[in-house]
Amino acid sequence: MNGHFEERKSPLVAGIVLGLVCAITRPAHAETSWGQALHLIGELRPTLVDYELPGHPRQVGRGHTGTIGTLALRWTYEERIRIEAGVLARLAFAHDFQDELAAFPLLSVTLTPFGPWAILRFGSLNIRHGFHPAVLDEDRYAYARNYQETYNRSLVPEAQQDLGGDPFMPVESGAQLLVDLEPIHAELYLDWQLLETTSHREKFAVGVLAEYRGHWVDAGFQYRLVHYGGQQFTQTVEARRLGLDAKRQPTSLAAFVTPKPVHLGPLRLELPVTFLQGRLVQTPGGREASHRGLELGADLWLYDALRLGYRIWLPKDGVALDVSEDGDPTYSGPRSHRATVQLISVYGPAELSGRLDLVFADGSDKVQYLTVTTLTFRFEPELWVDTRLP
Repeated sequence: MNGHFEERKSPLVAGIVLGLVCAITRPAHAETSWGQALHLIGELRPTLVDYELPGHPRQVGRGHTGTIGTLALRWTYEERIRIEAGVLARLAFAHDFQDELAAFPLLSVTLTPFGPWAILRFGSLNIRHGFHPAVLDEDRYAYARNYQETYNRSLVPEAQQDLGGDPFMPVESGAQLLVDLEPIHAELYLDWQLLETTSHREKFAVGVLAEYRGHWVDAGFQYRLVHYGGQQFTQTVEARRLGLDAKRQPTSLAAFVTPKPVHLGPLRLELPVTFLQGRLVQTPGGREASHRGLELGADLWLYDALRLGYRIWLPKDGVALDVSEDGDPTYSGPRSHRATVQLISVYGPAELSGRLDLVFADGSDKVQYLTVTTLTFRFEPELWVDTRLP
């Protein structure tokens, strides 16, 4: 099974140890009542991802269909310390059963030392950050991640490396800070993906997100850096010594403002405007180069359950280049128009979400489409609770 745990366990363990050290001292408010509890945390998420990209100049279509499942125990003390341990598993429904069948251990420590507005998490991270899809395609990455593909996209064929084969599991390990000061929300995280070996460089991602969420307008900034580095084997691995597998740091940013001029009962109109820029290697063996573009759009929401959307992507000079190595493929193409229909329904512990995008790109007489459908079941039974007075 392709869990790829061996190369990630050291950063995860280091984060857990740091979190436990921070949690040893009992909080200063111990004169009040306190309690602890144990919960069983479960999630089952059947997923269909299908990207059909006829005529795309830089990417090919891809698809996944399967289930992601999580089962863990969560111990909570005074809502200030939370420790979770469990497993994440993936079961494919299609012909690539053996490639996608995998499991990965989960372990995290979550602290709220300053109150509920600031959350520190070490170990296994929450992978839903809220990035614009041009920066990080979180819908697809919630099922599978192509680390080998993205590692080799910058390299000439003779320098490409075998990382064990895609797809990797949808896990992130490191440290995460979440700040919630309504209406301001922010996040800073470090996701360590690969340790340096003779087969590949070390790799980690750093993300910074900040957003204002108001009744009439939203605005925010997002930045993501991916680092490929390490010094230990530079002189002994030929591809690195010759500069064929050089250090590199792809970066992507998004700055957006979303006026919401219409609120009529269950009806809401949003008009997002997003500036996107990336700096990364655009052709194998080349140097890092910048590319940018502007996206304009409109979303009509009904009861927060139905979205009818439109986007126009306006890349600089209309050319097809990348703004991220992990983004939605639409943003590595030429100028395009996108129509979206999205449905969200909640039935008790289950949530059904489906999205269909139709993309009409310049220079192509064929319609591209992207669809993501998920059915999520969540449960959290309480196994044990102990509340005491001082």
